[in-house]
Amino acid sequence: MCHTGPVTTIDDIITSNVPVSGYTPGTTYMITATVSSPYHTRFGFEISPQNLNGDSLGTIIITDFTRTHFTFPALGNKYITHTIAGTDAPSHTSTWSFNWHAPVEGTGDVTFYGAFNFTNRDSTVNGDSIHTSTMVIPENTDGIDAPLVISSLKLYPNPAVNAVQLDYYLQKSGVVYIDLIDESGKLIKSLFSAQQSSGAHHDSFSLSPDVAKGVYVVELRSGSQSLMRKLVIL
Repeated sequence: MCHTGPVTTIDDIITSNVPVSGYTPGTTYMITATVSSPYHTRFGFEISPQNLNGDSLGTIIITDFTRTHFTFPALGNKYITHTIAGTDAPSHTSTWSFNWHAPVEGTGDVTFYGAFNFTNRDSTVNGDSIHTSTMVIPENTDGIDAPLVISSLKLYPNPAVNAVQLDYYLQKSGVVYIDLIDESGKLIKSLFSAQQSSGAHHDSFSLSPDVAKGVYVVELRSGSQSLMRKLVIL
């Protein structure tokens, strides 16, 4: 963090959709950080998933390119932080989200270390405060809440104009969700939500005229697993 001030610890700033039983290796989850203060209208953050030795664990995936970016890309995208646009909070509350792809089997506990800056916009450190918060996620080693395995996901044409086709393979039957998300992480359109059998699937979805031109992310979810692919719409 680039500001100074008194440091205090606050619980539960960082949350996730990881099951209570722990993360399943190779699965993608959503991580969220929420801060609030009646005395501040600008907030900043920095988060990194590490072990006790400071090694980066898993992969951070940016889903909101307007409000978040990597702090030190040269260090392998170990830290995610706010952009300038991601600091404003006129309602006195700010939330940032990103995805995290869990590490390989046998990694063990992962600790998300976070630092958060609360500032009052007067361009000085007066009234500013620094807070830390951590979230520990264990590895699920007993098979409970194991995901429905999505073996692959392909989409074409890409760029697309009127429609896009998704080809994917499910190892097990289950409820499948397919969403179109913009670069800020906002849900634009729910393309599909239904029970599907195991095996190969080939589904086509209409995009126009209700979807504007731009860069999006198509997310396929089943169980606790998700796969994402970038899609350009012309």
